[in-house]
Amino acid sequence: MLKQLNEVYPFLNFIPSHASGSYIYSEDGRKILDMYGGHAVTSLGYGNEQFSDFLSKQLKDLIFQSNAVNLPIREEASTKLISLAPDSVDKVFFVNSGAEANENALKIALKMSSDRKKVVSLKHAFHGRTAAAAAVTWGNEKWYGFPNKPMNVEFIERDSVEGLNKIDNDVAAVIIEPVQGIGGAYAFDQSYISALEQKCKDHKVLLIADEVQCGMARCGEVFCSNLYNIKPDMITLAKGLGGGIPVGAVLVSKEIASALGPGDLGSTFGGGPLASAAVSFVTSKIQDKSFLENISRVSALLMKGCLVPPITQVQGKGLLIGLVSDFAGEIKARLLDKNILVGSSSFKNTIRLLPPLTLSVEEVEIFIETLKEVCHEVS
Repeated sequence: MLKQLNEVYPFLNFIPSHASGSYIYSEDGRKILDMYGGHAVTSLGYGNEQFSDFLSKQLKDLIFQSNAVNLPIREEASTKLISLAPDSVDKVFFVNSGAEANENALKIALKMSSDRKKVVSLKHAFHGRTAAAAAVTWGNEKWYGFPNKPMNVEFIERDSVEGLNKIDNDVAAVIIEPVQGIGGAYAFDQSYISALEQKCKDHKVLLIADEVQCGMARCGEVFCSNLYNIKPDMITLAKGLGGGIPVGAVLVSKEIASALGPGDLGSTFGGGPLASAAVSFVTSKIQDKSFLENISRVSALLMKGCLVPPITQVQGKGLLIGLVSDFAGEIKARLLDKNILVGSSSFKNTIRLLPPLTLSVEEVEIFIETLKEVCHEVS
């Protein structure tokens, strides 16, 4: 029992001592294949020496300065991000987390559409636990801690074209994860995403693509919006964006950026030198053709190899994968007993895989063979 920490997270049955590549090493000598990546954060795996050296140099040169001064490393990071993003976004505002990124995006949307008080979100979405981000998160009634929500929110069914009729002239913004993470690694149909984007255009509704979990090459393209060929007005990023360093970002269109001025946004630590260095390094690595090809290769192997009874469905994109089974909880527990860490989702019957994007074919084979053993044991 820990005496000082507020135990709001259930702890796993191991204590990490160090990590390398896709493996976590525990204090008691276990070598655990990490197929969860710290909630999709460790995009470059563990112990990347080039990454460590790059961050160490920045740490020695300048550990911190605020947004009140211009930092070349921040400009470098933002330039790299925008060069890879859909051409609908032109400017970057750095923050500290995915929730903060979504909070700012929603604030901007309501400011830009002051006569519109509604935001549309998707059922089973997760956008964060701060006030506005939590308000657009599905199932928030169970834990939403504020007395009032900052705007009206309408939740619509996933992949329901009929539900898109809720997007009208009363709506300021639609926020969507192109591939839902906590919602079970659920990938939307292309036709639905295209229809949603068109509906937003028809009613001059701002489209926010929450790529906090599905972005930064997680789904096989640097930006998931590019995968779906959509051009959002805003894109939010975090998690894998910093490869383990806390950082988030809001990317906005030129039109939105021109409407913002001094004092409209703020973040003490957002865009600090160390976070910016992390973004610069990660962005350089994940755009490499061979890096993206590896994601496609190992993703295809996982999608095919994981479909073993009692797993009835394998869903998702790239290395954001959901394994659906009535025995999901037992499979997850037995995998950890065999030194493989996987994640859960908001669906009790769905396991979530979010491994480092550097996952190798050999590690995929180890995972699949172990998964087959476990599935045989529980079926």
